[in-house]
Amino acid sequence: MRVIPELRQISAEFPSLRALVKGERKVTLVELVDSVNRLAGYLRSIGIIPGDRVAIWVPNCIEFVYAYFAILQIGAVCVPVDIRIKKEGLLQVISETASKALFTIAPLLQAVGGIGEINKNTIVITVDQPAEGTHHLAAAMSAQSPDLDIAPRAESDDAIILYTSGTAGRSKGVVLTYSHMSLFPETMKVYIKNTEVDSCLCVLPMSHISGPILCNLLALHGTGIVIMDTMNPDAVLEGIEKHKPTIFHCVPTIFNFLLNSRSFSQRDLNSLRVVSMMGESVPLWLMHKYRDALPKAKVIQGYGLTETSPQVTLVPIEDAERKMGSIGKAAPQCEVAVMDKNGKLEPPRVIGEIVVRGPQVMKGYYLNPEKTSEVIRGGWFHSGDLGWMDKEGFFYHAGRADGVINTGGLMVYPPEVEHVISQHPDVIEAAVDSIPDPKRGQIVRARVVLKPGSTVKPEDILAFARPHIESYKMPRKIEVVDSLEKSSTGKVQRQ
Repeated sequence: MRVIPELRQISAEFPSLRALVKGERKVTLVELVDSVNRLAGYLRSIGIIPGDRVAIWVPNCIEFVYAYFAILQIGAVCVPVDIRIKKEGLLQVISETASKALFTIAPLLQAVGGIGEINKNTIVITVDQPAEGTHHLAAAMSAQSPDLDIAPRAESDDAIILYTSGTAGRSKGVVLTYSHMSLFPETMKVYIKNTEVDSCLCVLPMSHISGPILCNLLALHGTGIVIMDTMNPDAVLEGIEKHKPTIFHCVPTIFNFLLNSRSFSQRDLNSLRVVSMMGESVPLWLMHKYRDALPKAKVIQGYGLTETSPQVTLVPIEDAERKMGSIGKAAPQCEVAVMDKNGKLEPPRVIGEIVVRGPQVMKGYYLNPEKTSEVIRGGWFHSGDLGWMDKEGFFYHAGRADGVINTGGLMVYPPEVEHVISQHPDVIEAAVDSIPDPKRGQIVRARVVLKPGSTVKPEDILAFARPHIESYKMPRKIEVVDSLEKSSTGKVQRQ
């Protein structure tokens, strides 16, 4: 899909439609197209040509959207970079992709030692304020004409390189092409039935897959983006009440934080018609609480990875109540199955690895054919996630394959233990992993964060959980901690 022609067409149909909102700033579709044209003209004027890589290293902001579309308009390749990345990781991405330009903000640039630390062949563009040795976005755009043609590109050409978090070593660049760009919007249209009157709340970092897919959704369907650059629960709830988004995709951790905020019941959240929980295993009790608190909203679950661009499964809104707890059925054009260790497809209701094939699967890891061949085998992308399928073709998530705990030969899936413990009224969140044991090999450990002022003891939590889970799944050790380490997308890091 060519996103720029689609964006121009939707802008011609609905020029005054609200496309972007952040705080007090609002941008209509026609204003967005004008800014994108100007920025694309500037990029061309500094020598960026089709196929060049251009990095975006900014917090969630309207300028991310300008840069994303402008890069694609001139046929370059967009390289979003996580704002939490350290200096070494940033330099790895810029060097590995040979990025010709970098969008950033002055404070981030200063944090890595200034412009002198960036590759001398990389032009640095600040989007917030001028900085020595850099180009400034506002000045660059104001000097350009709003009329610019679109560089021709093939469906198989690289469009985006998204770097994974790299928790298991060096981060890897996931290459997505122009052919991937229509897939998420298509799934949303079929299962969520979104239109130009909808808007999505964007809380997760736009530098991950969330930013590009919401931009693509905007270009194809006119579905606006309400942008927030904080995960503070009170601020997010205030933003929902003020800007009235209709669709909210996020991870369970963030939804849980919102639920535990004192202002949750005080804010008007009735604009939300779809609450979509994804990114990791979702406790059923959390979905029930949102269903009860937001009777006008459909609470659903989905599943996907950056390597699958990202949507693999989603629960259609008409099945929200009937299939609550499922991660959904396969997205359009996507084939999903459950496979055992020997590569044999499992029948319904048997746990195995979730595997995917179809146009959703990435082109590969950037300049890394070895890693690509490790995860794409026999035409199937191997997710590393465990799950099972029911007889209707709906899938259920059981956790990460590398997170399964083998205690005395019995398998424990951490999410099911976490979901029980986190229902304790004094527990905000829980993470379950293992610690070595001379007799059993591994035993189950739980780390919990308690509500402020709680005096509950570990043995009280164990007594609460005991009636609900088998004895071999019971944690042998519970640690009370102040917080749990999380990824930049809000997922709890178990180990």
